[in-house]
Formats: sequence, structure tokens, C-alpha cells
Amino acid sequence: ADLVSGEVTWSPQIIGIVGIDPPCLAHDLLELLSVCHPDDRATVEQTVADAVAGTAPFEFDCRIARPGGTWRTIIANGQPETNAAGCVIALFGVITDATEAFETIRSIQGQNEMLDLAAELAHLGHWIWNCDQGRLTFCSEEMGRIHEVAPGTFLRQFTHPELFAAVVAADDRDRYRAAVTAALAQAQTYEIEYRIKTRSGATKDIREIGQPILGREGKLARFITTAQDI
Repeated sequence: ADLVSGEVTWSPQIIGIVGIDPPCLAHDLLELLSVCHPDDRATVEQTVADAVAGTAPFEFDCRIARPGGTWRTIIANGQPETNAAGCVIALFGVITDATEAFETIRSIQGQNEMLDLAAELAHLGHWIWNCDQGRLTFCSEEMGRIHEVAPGTFLRQFTHPELFAAVVAADDRDRYRAAVTAALAQAQTYEIEYRIKTRSGATKDIREIGQPILGREGKLARFITTAQDI
């Protein structure tokens, strides 16, 4: 896009992606907004405006409407060109049709959302302990709900699985600690039921299953555990 003359030149590849004949394609760069999805127009307009005002490379993704009513998702990458005075006089960019990649990502996100919903409905949470780091590295949202704390708080409070014993009912505490300690030491699966006392004072019955994940040399790498509020 020549910002001095206002002329915009489109390659045959871009014309093919957009699906508009050259005579009908906008000569003003921002008129491309007319084919953008309404929810994406503000981002595209701001990105282009920032590119014209500055000198840094730019990138954005958006959905565009093709003739016939179909939608494609594109990724645009570009670089401003400046004159001797440092003023931006042109924008050079490439557009990639990333529809299939974004559909795959959305599909995975949708599947993860369904799994999260299923876990919530089943009151099933999970956490991951990383052997190399010697600490918990993940806590699911549902695990946080079971213990009535935010996942981040859960990770800070329970850096090691054995520390869960602090919230386990006194009658179950030694049995729980022994099961977890043995499982970690021997890299073996365990299953146990016990009671916990939450911050609100509620007592919950929990069924917990731990599964070791071994590394290439057969040594314990991670421990993944699911806990269900039963």
C-alpha cells in the first residue's frame, strides 16, 4: 500500500484468498474492512493505524466474507517502509489463509470446554506433580472448586502431594499420607477414599486416583491425580 498515492496493489494469491475480482477490490487499504467480520474490524483498523503511525512490523488475524456467504480466516503480516525523514510512506504485507488451522484450534478448544464441563458436572478435578521440578505444576478449575480455593492458591499451598494431608480428616490422614508417599516412591498407581475439611468448614468425601507417568528411562517423570467429590 503506497500511503503517498493511496494506491493499493494486491497479488493474485491475495485476490484468490479474498475471492473478489481485481476491478472490485478496494484501492483503499482500510476499505478491506468491508469484508471483515464485524467483530474483527476494530482490531484490524487499530493495527493498520498503529502501523502507519509507527515503524514496527504488524500482524493480525481476522475473518473475511467471501462471495457466496462463506467465511475464511486470514493472518496478515507486514512491515512499514519509511522515507529518509523516518515517516511511513508504504506498507508491505502478506496474507495467509489460515482457515483450516483456526478451525482445528477452535475444535480443540470446544473439546476442552466440553471436557471441562463434564469434569465440573462429575465434580472431578485433577492436578499434576512434576518430578523434575519437585512440585505441583497444574491444578484444574474443578480441583480448586472442590477445595474452595483458586487454582493458583491451591498450587502455592500444596506444592507437594503429601501436603494434602493437612486438609484430610484426622481419621484418614495417616492412611492418605502413606498411600501417596508409597505411590511416589514406587511410581505406582493408587486409589483411596477419604474426607477433607474445606475453608468454609464443609466436610467432603473424596475418591482419589493417582497415575504415574514414566520417562524414557522408566523413571517417574510426572504424577497425574484425579479427585472426585462423591
